[in-house]
Amino acid sequence: MKLIFKIAAALGLIFCSAEAKAATLGTHYDVTGGGGVKLSAYSWGNQNGPAILFIHGVEQSHLIWDHQYDSALAKEFRIVALDLRGQGESEKPADVAAYNTSALYADDIAAVINTLGLKKPVAVAWSAGGFVLCDYLRKYGDGDLSGINFVAVSTKRGVPGAEKLKGAGSSTGNSAAGLHSERAEDEIDSTMAFVKSMAYKPLPPEEFTRIVALNMMTPPNIRAILSVRPVDNGDVLAKIRVPVMLSYGLKDVVINPDTAGHYVASAIPAANLNYYEDAGHLLFIDQADRYNADLREFVFKASNKQP
Repeated sequence: MKLIFKIAAALGLIFCSAEAKAATLGTHYDVTGGGGVKLSAYSWGNQNGPAILFIHGVEQSHLIWDHQYDSALAKEFRIVALDLRGQGESEKPADVAAYNTSALYADDIAAVINTLGLKKPVAVAWSAGGFVLCDYLRKYGDGDLSGINFVAVSTKRGVPGAEKLKGAGSSTGNSAAGLHSERAEDEIDSTMAFVKSMAYKPLPPEEFTRIVALNMMTPPNIRAILSVRPVDNGDVLAKIRVPVMLSYGLKDVVINPDTAGHYVASAIPAANLNYYEDAGHLLFIDQADRYNADLREFVFKASNKQP
């Protein structure tokens, strides 16, 4: 019965929020990614402005960026966000190889850039989205980008040195084992705990429920696959030559903002490291106004355009 009440409450808040979100629904694009996987992408804002491509983290979707696409940023920039393979509205192949092959992720990002006709966008990669952007950089380089904003990324997983980049509340820890559970109540409870851990400030009930719901659009069998691929992108970071802004919340418990921030900053020539007080893993929600202002300034500088 408790499970039924949880689901009912979630659905009620989602339906209540649907009308409010209708005005910010973007233009939808079907994109054929690596290996033929069907991806979903959206575009908002000023279609003639500098482009920003947002890449979400594990078990998320394009909807996590609503504090950006539903903001003043949309007046000046073309904002694009995709749902990564296996997540959100994108196709969810059952084959493990579809999620463990770097070149496929690289092709996904290239396909979004090409299909939507993005001209040297600034790529924003949050959390595990940093792995995906590094996959793209490994195969294609940064020649088609104006700049990069890494947000709360570690760039290492499952390799020596990766553990020290994790936070105390990492989603790969034992406390979050229920995220991969086939038992619905375990999955719901663990997802709720994970979402709470990502935000430093308590999220409004409607927003909290919405983020829990978009997390659960990723099926448990896919969740279990997404976080096991070992990655070490030190060599990729060293080759980046476009402007880079690094953004970390000092209250992040998913990754360690101190060790991760300084590791990535030391690996990238001339990267600009920004820390946010009173912000966690969801720093672009916790401190949305400051983050959006920082991103606006960075995009204009990286794209060599004036406001």
